[in-house]
Amino acid sequence: MEIYKSTYRFNASHNMTDDPAGKHPHTFLLTVLMLVESQADYGTYAKIEKELEEHTEHLQGIYVNYLDFFDDKKATVENFALYFYEYVKGLIVSPGVRLLEIELGDSPLNKVSVGDAAMVGSMNMYIPKKKIEKYFEIIGNRKCS
Repeated sequence: MEIYKSTYRFNASHNMTDDPAGKHPHTFLLTVLMLVESQADYGTYAKIEKELEEHTEHLQGIYVNYLDFFDDKKATVENFALYFYEYVKGLIVSPGVRLLEIELGDSPLNKVSVGDAAMVGSMNMYIPKKKIEKYFEIIGNRKCS
């Protein structure tokens, strides 16, 4: 079992308002963390990595508000991260490959992470959902004094 980290950088513009004057550019940095169970599943990961490289090249220089994904939502970095999360989830065809986290930043100080599991520490250790639920159950039962 291995965790792979891929990064992609591209320039695009967006607008979070209905005012055309609000359109502005960013250099986006997309980071994708995936868990690959075995060497047999590495081919699936490699295909996803290549697809993401081609997709981010396609997004280079575009106005992201024109993507169908944003027909009913604002083109915020949070929603753009969710766009990538759903896009990558749709590429996974093997049960031995799991998307752990998508991180999208539009500046060094503004990054958004989306994933099914909490990521902890610099080693990006995967924490099973049951342990996370147990942790929040314990925290939720504590009383403030």
